[in-house]
Amino acid sequence: GALSEIGDVDDFETWRGIQLNDSNDLVEIHWAYFDIGGSVALEWLPPTVESVALNNNFLIGSLDLSLLQSPLWHFDVSYNVFRGEIRLDRLPKSLRVLNVSKNKLDGSIDLEHLPAGLEALHLNGNSFEGIVCLNNLPEELVGLDLSENFFCGELDLTSLPPNIRHVHLYENSFSGVTDFSQLPPSLENFDISSTLVEGEATVKDDQDFTFPLAVTVNRN
Repeated sequence: GALSEIGDVDDFETWRGIQLNDSNDLVEIHWAYFDIGGSVALEWLPPTVESVALNNNFLIGSLDLSLLQSPLWHFDVSYNVFRGEIRLDRLPKSLRVLNVSKNKLDGSIDLEHLPAGLEALHLNGNSFEGIVCLNNLPEELVGLDLSENFFCGELDLTSLPPNIRHVHLYENSFSGVTDFSQLPPSLENFDISSTLVEGEATVKDDQDFTFPLAVTVNRN
């Protein structure tokens, strides 16, 4: 696997994309655009690692995110070929950024048991399905991208986090009359186009909001 050799090598301070702290503990693995293939053995991640970027490679296999542990705050495996289901209810409390976008992941998603300090969640460009609950998202969440999946059902947008700025829900099968009256003032970028939702929304001219045709948009 792409990480299994770490457990056998002591002299990794010479490796490209590796960063150590003053105690020679491994704290960062940044192997983006490295043309790496094969699977990833997350159980080999040293417990000192704070940031992992394996994006834009050719990595395959499944992702057992329950193997991630504190003090990890940043985990990016976007633009790979990971398959199968993932669980988001056992992520480390330290996690701030999770990006698994543009893979082949599927199954349903639990958004009600995320780490309290999570700031950005990117699930876009996969094959996730089922309904999603947006009522118990982390208070610190700033960016949420669920676009380009197969999510369905009605959406409750009345309890989004108070400081959220970016919400992308486009290209899903969400449906039903949706209440847009309580979107938080912090929201700067909101895209729910290419869905089946209906309703009425009032938008300020400086807000970058995109709706499907079935939503009546009033601008002021």
